[in-house]
Amino acid sequence: SGDWSSDVCSSDLGAKALAPAIAKSGSLTSIDLAANRLDYDSAKALATAIEGSGSLTSINLANNLIGNRVKDIAEAISLSGSLTAVDLQNNRMGNEAKQILRESVQDRVGFNLKL
Repeated sequence: SGDWSSDVCSSDLGAKALAPAIAKSGSLTSIDLAANRLDYDSAKALATAIEGSGSLTSINLANNLIGNRVKDIAEAISLSGSLTAVDLQNNRMGNEAKQILRESVQDRVGFNLKL
């Protein structure tokens, strides 16, 4: 299956270590990294992976510690041709950060963005 879900990344270091593999995978379609204490640095590394992946359609980053610095993630989401769903609920984001993310998918009909 092309899905990957685990708590093996229960630190931001784990997510940063996995990011290059995610970017290079040609078959990975879904990643669930919810509730893994991922912070901004992890999200930045994952943003690079999202941009590099041509197969990733869904990523769950809910219940982490990403915060308001979402520019890298928003840019990766907007540049990804395969991504159709992102869950970023409960990440200590303010309204401005949420708006940046909404704008990154505003032209993508049917994109499922959960904030």
